[in-house]
Amino acid sequence: MKKTWNMRKKNEGVSPVIATILMVAITVVLAAVLYVMVIGMTPPVIDDLPLGLSQSGKNSTSVTILVSTAPGNALVTGTVIALSHDGLPTHITKATVYDADATIAAWYTQANGWNYGSGFSADNLKYGPGIKIIVTAVSISSGDEIVLSSSSGYFGLTTFNVS
Repeated sequence: MKKTWNMRKKNEGVSPVIATILMVAITVVLAAVLYVMVIGMTPPVIDDLPLGLSQSGKNSTSVTILVSTAPGNALVTGTVIALSHDGLPTHITKATVYDADATIAAWYTQANGWNYGSGFSADNLKYGPGIKIIVTAVSISSGDEIVLSSSSGYFGLTTFNVS
């Protein structure tokens, strides 16, 4: 006679406590991945408030502009400065931004774009009260119009008339 081994088969799976913990962990991980993906898709905050500007000086080739007010996220980076001299677009030689302590924080040239001084960067230099901008061109006179805009939407279109 042949002996048969009667093996007992287990039909049980993972314990219910471990299964519940695994399901919760998987749900948390999926929620975290979805959150990271959604945060990456949100556009930067766009502010349409213009800069508050006043003039503090002028000579035949430059004008000094003081910032009195600015939106909270008004970064200097991406600022486009346009000058109209006698109603015609005029090339700007240089624009220099000074912080409230009169330290050169950034400067702009057509050839190199925006450059930043020591301790300043595209991520931390913001317009605000006390910031000074000196715009230099071949010729600047009363009645010229300077327009500042932000290519990244950090502040609204700002028009300034030289006096």
